[in-house]
Parts: sequence; structure tokens; C-alpha cells
Amino acid sequence: MSDFLTKNKKLLIIIFAIALAILIVPMISAGAYTYLCEDDFSFEGAVEDLIRDYGNIYVGAAHRMIEYYNTNQGTYVFNFLMSALHMYTRGGLPGLHFFMVISLAAFFLSLILLIKQIIKDWAGTLGITLASVLTLTEMYNTYRSIEIFFWYTGVLNFLLPFIFSLITATLSLHNIKTGKTRFAVIGMITGFIASGCALNVTAANCAWLLAILVLSYPKIMKRKTIVLPFAGAFVGAIINAAAPGNFNRLDGAPLNIFTGLSNNFLCYISDFKLLFSSRIFWFSLILCFAITVLLKIKILPNGISNLQLAITMAGSWLVQYFTLFPVSFANRLTDISGMDQRTFSACEVVIKLMFIFSVLILAQWISERKEKTAEYASVVLVALSLFFLLITYPTTKNELKGGIAYMVIDDFRSGAMVENYNTREYVISSLENAEEGTDTIIYIAPFRIANSMYGMGLDTDSGWFVNRSAAGLFNLNSVTVIYTD
Repeated sequence: MSDFLTKNKKLLIIIFAIALAILIVPMISAGAYTYLCEDDFSFEGAVEDLIRDYGNIYVGAAHRMIEYYNTNQGTYVFNFLMSALHMYTRGGLPGLHFFMVISLAAFFLSLILLIKQIIKDWAGTLGITLASVLTLTEMYNTYRSIEIFFWYTGVLNFLLPFIFSLITATLSLHNIKTGKTRFAVIGMITGFIASGCALNVTAANCAWLLAILVLSYPKIMKRKTIVLPFAGAFVGAIINAAAPGNFNRLDGAPLNIFTGLSNNFLCYISDFKLLFSSRIFWFSLILCFAITVLLKIKILPNGISNLQLAITMAGSWLVQYFTLFPVSFANRLTDISGMDQRTFSACEVVIKLMFIFSVLILAQWISERKEKTAEYASVVLVALSLFFLLITYPTTKNELKGGIAYMVIDDFRSGAMVENYNTREYVISSLENAEEGTDTIIYIAPFRIANSMYGMGLDTDSGWFVNRSAAGLFNLNSVTVIYTD
């Protein structure tokens, strides 16, 4: 089987590429059907005030960044970009769509590039990427990633740092491989940027850059510049974590650190149970194992010792554990179900990728010691998993239909995506065309809601904070949206 697949890599590349395109292309396309939601109105509405007060949006954004840093949260990059970018104010809905489409495309591209840097073989790269994307978009609970994929504020605070973090890891590995210092310098900058948004992404950013250093330790002695990406990320993480605003957000008296660590372990266990109850997750891990063994992929080109295996497994678990910690500690959580959608989804991205990386390392380690046994086991495991998915098809189908990628495809197929967008666009255009200073009431006829899109947040209560934010953005006295029967 291994020889057959090796000789037919072009066919594998085509199959994996088509499967990836089926999942990824609709997700990227859906970025063009997004609109202002929830906090977007208040962030965009602050732009005019900042320009008026400071004369320049970038100066105003810097002042707002410092203000938020001291009072709200330490996410210095997000605090700056939420005012400085103002994509809707700059270019209307087309400007917003451009940013969202580019961000979604950049996320998937950066994931592919990182995996290519690790695996090198294109057939293996696309296969492992397919398995990764399956876990990120086609498991149950991935519908909760609406907030990090299709909400402008969520993209700024979660998806954007993931993009920079994946790029930083890629640059770090490429620097180690080529010895070219410029990649380390650029990685230091991108690592610093990646640490400037949501703290759970910051934790993951530092953790996997540290893991790269540990696995390349002998080379560090010869080239100290290898540490630059991690150094940039770590400095950014300290700036982010030390913000006075983070402590202002704590609910009540701070937890004892030991209680927090214990609670976080319970939180991790709850997520572990959730992941391994998924058929898609099991199948993705088995697929990764089989691809690594059958295509003879070498994650570590010089082989994996028993010590390296132990370090990698322990390190992978620590990355997962401390990715959860900033959220569980601040919110006193003992179960991952208590997280809001965006933080849950961001943690899941890291945890799933680290499980996949662990499987790749384990597969290489076993293959190096029992090559033929590993090959036979791979074929049997894939066959058994496919058979199990088939005989439990109704349950498997329900899980697939609960994935965000399926929801996007189904919304396009049914026409709900377009109908939902047209209604939301009507609301925004009505607000744009309303006379300044008036009480604006918008009546909305029944329409099909796209399950994959985030809610706009406008309500019948003109005093609701989203309504008041929309009124401020469009210079209106009040905004009321009434959904008719």
C-alpha cells in the first residue's frame, strides 16, 4: 500500500485538493455575505469622535488603545486595530467584505504553509491540512466558530492573531532550515503582533514557538537569532497579560493560582471528553496517522528518540492546557461549556492542531521501529473507521450537518445566505439613508436566517446598547428594528 500511494502522489494531491476546496472555498466566499454585528457598531461609531478629538485616526486609535489597555483588556493590537482599520467607515460593506474574505483566505493559507513547512511533501501536506480543516469545520460545536470566522470584531481579536501566529511559526521553522536571519527578524515582528490580541491565542502563540525552540535546541547554540520569534511573542505576551484592564475584568476577588490551575485541569478534561466523543475527530486523527506512515513522512528528519517523543507529548499537552488557562482562570470555569463562543472556538483550534501534531510525531516514532506493522495498522484503522462511519451513518450525518462548513454550504444551496444578507443590507442601507438626528424605525418582513451567519444584534428596544451604538454610528437619535409576522 505504501509503495502504491508513493507512486500515485499526483492522484492523492488531486483528491485532497478537491476535498479541501469543497470545505474552504464556501467558507471564504461567505466572508462576502457578512455585515456589521453587535460591537461592530460601537467600534465603527467611535471613529468620528477620535478624528474630531485628535485630528488623526491613527493618533486617536493609539489613545484609545492606551485607554482600553488600562481599563478593559491588554489586547494592544486589537485595541488599536478596532479603531484604526474601521473597514466599514472606509469602504462601506464592500470594504468590510474585502477584509473578511482576505482574512479567511489568509487563515487557511497560513495553515497550509505551516503544515508544508513541517511535512514538506505536498501530498502529505494537503492530506494533513484536510484532516485539520475537518476537525475545525466539520465537527459538532464548530458552529460556535461563527464568532471568529464571520464576525468582524471576532476576526480582529481571534482570527487575525491566529494568522500572524501561524505565519510566525512558519518563519521560525524556515529560519532554522535556511539559516537566513531575515526570517527570524520578520518572525519577531509577527510574533509580537500575534501576542497582542486574545490572551488564549497569545498563550498558544508563545507555547508552540517555545516548542520549536526545544526541538531545535542544538542549533540555538550555533545561531542565537533562532530565539527572536519567540522573544517577540513573549515580550508581547507580557505586555498583554500585565495590563491593568485585565484585572479590572476579573469577576470579584482573584482566584488562588493553585485553585485556578486545578479548575483549568477540570476544564481540560471536559474538553477532552467532548473531542473524543466525535466520530469526525477520531477519523481525522486516524487519517493523519495513516498519511504519515504510508507516505513515509518525517516530521523530525533525523528521527525521533524516546526522549523526544516524551518531550513532544508532554509539550503538546502543556500547550493545550495553558491555552485554556487565561479563560478558565479569569472566568472561574471548571467546564469548557461555560466559555463564550469565540473563546471556546479559539481554544478548540489550538487543542485540535496540537492533537494532530502529537499523532504525526507518534506515527513517525512507531514507523521508525515497526515499519511494516505500522503500515498494516494504518490500513486496518482507516478501513475500520470508514466502516464504522458507514454503519453509524445517521449519527455521522448529523455530526457533519452540525459543522460550520456544512452550514455555509447548505445556506448557499438553500438561498438563505443571500436572503439573510439582503435583509441585513437593507437594514444598514436604511440607516445610511435616514435623516440625521431622527428616530428611525425599520420594519423587517419574515426572511430565512442563514444559520452560519452571526446575528446583527439590533432589536425592538431602542435603548438596547447595540441599537444605541447603531444610532451613534449613523448620527441618529434612536434606532428601532421591528420584525413583523
